[in-house]
Amino acid sequence: MKKSSKFKVQRLKLVAWIMLLTGVLSAQDLHFTQFYFAPSNYNPAHIGDFDGDYRVIGNQRRQWASVTIPYQTFAASMDAHNFLKVKGLGAMFNFLTDKTGDSHFSYTIFNAGLSYQFKSKDSTNFFTIGVQSGMSNKQFNTQDLKYDNQYNGFFYDANIAPIESYARLSFNYLNLNAGFKWKHIFSNKLSGHLAGSLYNINRPTETFMNNFSIRLDRRFNTEFGAEYHLNKKWEIDPLFLFSFQGKYSEYNLGLLAKYHFIDEPYNSWKLMAGLFARAGDAGNVMTGLIYNNWTFGASYDINLSNLQPASINRGGLELAIIYIWKKLPERPHHKICPEYL
Repeated sequence: MKKSSKFKVQRLKLVAWIMLLTGVLSAQDLHFTQFYFAPSNYNPAHIGDFDGDYRVIGNQRRQWASVTIPYQTFAASMDAHNFLKVKGLGAMFNFLTDKTGDSHFSYTIFNAGLSYQFKSKDSTNFFTIGVQSGMSNKQFNTQDLKYDNQYNGFFYDANIAPIESYARLSFNYLNLNAGFKWKHIFSNKLSGHLAGSLYNINRPTETFMNNFSIRLDRRFNTEFGAEYHLNKKWEIDPLFLFSFQGKYSEYNLGLLAKYHFIDEPYNSWKLMAGLFARAGDAGNVMTGLIYNNWTFGASYDINLSNLQPASINRGGLELAIIYIWKKLPERPHHKICPEYL
């Protein structure tokens, strides 16, 4: 076989491998590197658990641009604290969409959720339970797909009809999720939390064929975190998230450092930086800024998985933005006296 033909065969094998990888990843739920800035995607008990009245979150992720058509994920959510003026009641609505690879596979979710928080009399222990449910849609397009039977022995021939067929290119299903969160304040310098959740409790059917025995695996999440104030300027937040779904598992662990370089009434600035690792998959660096009610985060994944030869260690860029509405005390009014008095 000629060198050029071998190269084309290798390219076809790589395309097929990427398509297979796309299918494997599509069978799992969406995930974010900045999981701490996408709380409702990991635990409904995070709903309404913030210092303020309303919170809006936006997350955007783009990866694998160096390998294939970039995978793009976008999420938006809005939740309320003390919803309908009921103390401890949280409410949320969120939207997620993900588009991947040459098949233009898309995964779209609309969810709504509620949470309720109990606290001890001394306000050192907080226990929250949450539930979440909504509709999900998965679909793909065959227009840009290439199949092995379209290789005629010398090169790829688009005129050869593929032998693959599908019963449907789109389907919908109902999802159901629930979780809990326990937070303890140890001192004015240290607090910590433990959380757990279960997603896809109802194990909905998902199939593009007519095999209705194929069901979406349940996803279990366990999360640990702490906030430790070293002094008035520095704070460190160790975080750990373990998720597993079917035969797949994911470990996220790392450390966020926050520096309070301006801490004044109505004028608060914090710089953030962090290092995290997703075991067996990627390492990532994070930086961000908290300005009054705004939070901005940016992270980049360094790919360390088996896809490394194709990705050349390039993973994905992820951005997060959060705004919290919070009633602040009115600014004091000062009278200015004339100089001649």
